Amino acid sequence: MSKANVLFRNADQVEQLVKFYNEQKVTFKVKHSQYSTTFDFGKEKIKFLTQTYGIRVFAANRALVKDIKASDDTLELLTKYYATDNYDVRNGLKPKNYGKVINVDIVGAYPNTLINNGLCTIETYKRLMRLPKKERLPAIGMIAKKATVFSYENGECIEWDVEVGEFANIFYFLIYEIDRIMKFCKEIAGEYYIMHWVDGIFLEAHTPRQILEDIQEFLKKHKYLFRFENISSFKVVREDDMLNFEITKNKELKSFKFADKRMNENYNEILNVLQNDTLFLQRDTAPDLQLPEGVQAADFQDLFK
Repeated sequence: MSKANVLFRNADQVEQLVKFYNEQKVTFKVKHSQYSTTFDFGKEKIKFLTQTYGIRVFAANRALVKDIKASDDTLELLTKYYATDNYDVRNGLKPKNYGKVINVDIVGAYPNTLINNGLCTIETYKRLMRLPKKERLPAIGMIAKKATVFSYENGECIEWDVEVGEFANIFYFLIYEIDRIMKFCKEIAGEYYIMHWVDGIFLEAHTPRQILEDIQEFLKKHKYLFRFENISSFKVVREDDMLNFEITKNKELKSFKFADKRMNENYNEILNVLQNDTLFLQRDTAPDLQLPEGVQAADFQDLFK
């Protein structure tokens, strides 16, 4: 078994090491992933980490992998393609300061999607939910591990390859399914919808109570934990096709940005409304989202009170 020296990752340091070993004509491999970079010399390794996690994170991941292997739905899910665009915005979103807005967040979105679709046991679900949020996502995200491996010989890179985790597609399914839930909430919200990002949707401050209750009942129906929060400041700034969001939540400023994928679709969507009057946001009732056939999701709303 090869030995590994573990250090914290620094991009400049990694680059300098690659240059140094190439100058020495050393034969080695470098594996880059989201969480680490590993130099493999055969009998010895040097590993650079972006962050260290406790044993409970890896234990939760092992329990999840065991459940995924045992699930009757895994083989089918592994054969399908799932889009991983997990955000959207109102068609023609205007850059401005929206002031106060309403935020509806799914709590524990990934664990709840896992158990709602028969991909983990109640024991693993509880274990994941007890982890702090910063540890929960890595514990689940490790199933989607992806690494690029570069092989060096005599001072040159002779080949490269991409390694993808066996159950990466299950993680992509989780992203897709959570976004699907957000899009149904978007339909319910209609003209009061502003945008959604991963597992949270943002609505106008004057959204009617009935719409909020419809969203609440929809999420309850499909066994998702959630919370309503008031956002004290919601600002949108546009830079070409990029949208920058500055959000003040619980007195903490958060910011993120993404490309406005609606930009090139606006014209066609407006034509569709004018010609057919079928804009899906005009629906008055909550859509009937069906769970996969054969899946019975338990109600876990009261487990973590």
